[in-house]
This record gives sequence, C-alpha cells and structure tokens, in this order.
Amino acid sequence: MRQPDETIQVTIFDTTLRDGELALTQKFTLAQKLQLALMLEAAGVDVIEVGYPGAFRKDRDDLLEVAAQVKQATICGLASSQPEEIEAVAAALEPDQCIHADSRPVGGG
Repeated sequence: MRQPDETIQVTIFDTTLRDGELALTQKFTLAQKLQLALMLEAAGVDVIEVGYPGAFRKDRDDLLEVAAQVKQATICGLASSQPEEIEAVAAALEPDQCIHADSRPVGGG
C-alpha cells in the first residue's frame, strides 16, 4: 500500500495529431499540427504522437517539423512491428524522442 506522502508520476500521452485525424475527412495541415502541438505542450502534455511516419511521407515530414518546434514534450511517431516502419520513424526522430510500436504479431489482431 502506498504511503500518504508518496507521489505518483503520471505521464500524459496524447494521440490527437494521429488519432484525431481519423475522425476527419482530411488530414491536418502542418500549420494545424504545429499549433495543436504547441498548445498541448503549453498544457503540460508529456508525450505527443504526431503521426504514422513509416506509412505516410507527410507524417514523417510533419514529425520532423513538430519535433523541431516543440521543446518540452517528447515527440513520437507510431510504427507497426514491421522493421521498415520502425526504421522510418527512428530516422525521423532525434535520439531523445520515442517510437510507439504496435507489439501485436504481424498480420494478427
């Protein structure tokens, strides 16, 4: 059991710039992604997932630009378990950023 004076660290991981686009009929522009990312950072979000750069070139380019502008939050991109997708995300990120990879088996549910 936790002691009353112990603190718990909560990490806020936001997927608006990737998942949020799925509900739209068109993708966010780079300017919109930058504006949202800066707002999320100002709100104290710890991790911002920008897109799916292993699958979409535009998401790779957007991830690079967002990562260059956002200074406090960790920027990440989604990748499946396919090596080429993981490599594409890694190539687009600085060493202190992250990759969010799907751990399900390839072709599995």
